Amino acid sequence: MNLIQQIEQTAAYHTDARRSIALTILAHRNDLYTLSLQDLADLSFTSKPTVVRFTQSFGYQGWKDFRVAYIACLQKEKDNPERIDVNYPFNENSSLEEVAASIAQVMKQTVEDTRETLDLDLVNRTVNLIERARRIIIFCVSPNIYAASLFARKMITIQLPVHICQPKEMGITVRSMSSRDLAIIISYAGNYSLDEPMKITDYLIENKIPTVVLTGASDNYLRQHFGNVLTIASDENYFTKIATFATEESINYILNVIFAGCFARHFKENDVNKIHTSRFLELLRISGIEDAK
Repeated sequence: MNLIQQIEQTAAYHTDARRSIALTILAHRNDLYTLSLQDLADLSFTSKPTVVRFTQSFGYQGWKDFRVAYIACLQKEKDNPERIDVNYPFNENSSLEEVAASIAQVMKQTVEDTRETLDLDLVNRTVNLIERARRIIIFCVSPNIYAASLFARKMITIQLPVHICQPKEMGITVRSMSSRDLAIIISYAGNYSLDEPMKITDYLIENKIPTVVLTGASDNYLRQHFGNVLTIASDENYFTKIATFATEESINYILNVIFAGCFARHFKENDVNKIHTSRFLELLRISGIEDAK
């Protein structure tokens, strides 16, 4: 998670002076180099000591070196013309052809980034945990719940049912789990222990429930508490973006690799079963059409 993403996360999860300063920085991202410490304090309706404490929370000594790091982060985006900006892959002047090409590039770039950081030993361990699990339950919130649903549908075709826990039901669901089950947590930010699905972390650990986590690359709350962590590769910002193109693609790729790993483990058996299931579903569809006539 780069500095810009960290600032956007601060703006999203705080309601005090930190939010005001973060929003001011984001609003002046292209002319931040012109702002002094006093300027930022005035624009954010805070004080110079408050701004300094804000910068120190990110590991910097003060406003000047924070500003240098922020500008360097912006420059890094400009210095990589071969990489598309996943936040704004197209603009208001782009033709439909350019839009289509840009989205394709975002998908290719994201899959390659994810593949390069994918821990295949952990994927293999995840497949082992899935095969041994009495129940497999995914904990996530929207929009990740849609990727989880696609994964669950694929898994049930090879006789591996996956349950997706609905938001606001995570507490009661996790209390029904034991060490014979498997929890899969999906959260790109992975921070703030009182938010779902992070709030079930302590229970999972205390009750020794096997857990696999899909989260962003930053040293977030989930990474600090779990060992089995697969990295969602995405350079997306929290606010300043068109949509979650890259995050969605990265999560889908990881889940597809896990499914494919399960399928490949018993390829012939799964292939035969998948064909039989498809034939059965087609017969149901045809009989439904006949009944409707």
